[in-house]
Amino acid sequence: MRGRVAVENNSTKVVVDPDCVIAEGRYALVPVDGPETADLWFRPMTACGGPHRMPPAYRDEYSGPEFVARTIYGAPLPPGDYLAVLDIKGLSQRLEHPVTVTP
Repeated sequence: MRGRVAVENNSTKVVVDPDCVIAEGRYALVPVDGPETADLWFRPMTACGGPHRMPPAYRDEYSGPEFVARTIYGAPLPPGDYLAVLDIKGLSQRLEHPVTVTP
């Protein structure tokens, strides 16, 4: 499943991403019955040349992350209900979206 992330600064102050924190969020498809303890094993490595300043009314969209229906070891996920979870350091909560894996 392909993701798309929109970043917006709705505040009246400049927000600074010091080291590509937004681009380095951990993510994975995790079981719906235990998302808090599931390992978010995808972690991209980026070199985006930060810090990045986002003035008030800043908005940008990025393609990704791409969620694959596989385990950390490459085996296919069994059919069932999952959550596509993206956790970006510093956010107040993880982003979650329901997904069904079919055979």
